[in-house]
Amino acid sequence: MTRENRNRQIIERIQAGELPKDVADDMGLSTAQVWQICRKAGLSGKQMKTERNREIVRRVQARQPPKAVAKEFGLSLNTVHQICRQAGLDLKDLWQCKIRKRNRKIAERVANGETRAAVAIEFGLSANMVQSICRNEGVAAWKRLTKQEYQKRNQKIIQRVQAGENQTAVGKEFGLTGAQVGSICKQADVYVQDFQERNRQIFRRVQKGETRKDIALDLGLSADRVRQICRQAGLGRKQFDNQKRAERNQQIIERVQSGETLKNVAADFGLTLGTVRKICNEAATPHG
Repeated sequence: MTRENRNRQIIERIQAGELPKDVADDMGLSTAQVWQICRKAGLSGKQMKTERNREIVRRVQARQPPKAVAKEFGLSLNTVHQICRQAGLDLKDLWQCKIRKRNRKIAERVANGETRAAVAIEFGLSANMVQSICRNEGVAAWKRLTKQEYQKRNQKIIQRVQAGENQTAVGKEFGLTGAQVGSICKQADVYVQDFQERNRQIFRRVQKGETRKDIALDLGLSADRVRQICRQAGLGRKQFDNQKRAERNQQIIERVQSGETLKNVAADFGLTLGTVRKICNEAATPHG
């Protein structure tokens, strides 16, 4: 396609109502170049801006996020806000309407029996925030259980934990914390059996060389809690390091000697580039 034909096509598309940014993306040009072509063809820049601003206002009124609109039109967020203010559009009021609509939806779902925790995760909020929203909407944040319902719920929790499910994951489903699930299990005399098995699993994984952080994420615990469990069993960090460090360092040295980059090796072992370089230097291994 010649430049003349390309420019003619650009002008026709702009006159048909397409946005300069969309045309620019299709043609592999910048928005500024499309504007320049249109001005040279005698199209009114003011008229084009007016049409663009009308489209921006229409989209924001349709509840599209101003940030997404700004990105689509190749503008800054402040420019979109300014265009909306000049059109008499109150963004604060629109945002508050969106929040009120979200809060009503949250309150309805909790009133229909969903747990605070489950609703909070879906909306990216904390369980306490969901509780506050429900209170403001006049909805009870949780259903008060009868004694029979309470016992039935606890029995389900105990059965799932005994089946090997993670206590934190079970707790989220029932709107409880991992500690509350642990307390329910302890009261039912399944605490020792269940958590001793979990601790044995932690010991095995640590001895195989897995990091405490990875184990903690997998089991829904904090890394500090995993370290505490290991210390109580006499499996301290120093002992682990003495057993595994030499083997790990040898693997690092062999991989570097085979031609792998320090950066890739460091990423695979969860180490910094400086640590890998230090290991190689101590072993007098040539590296790049």
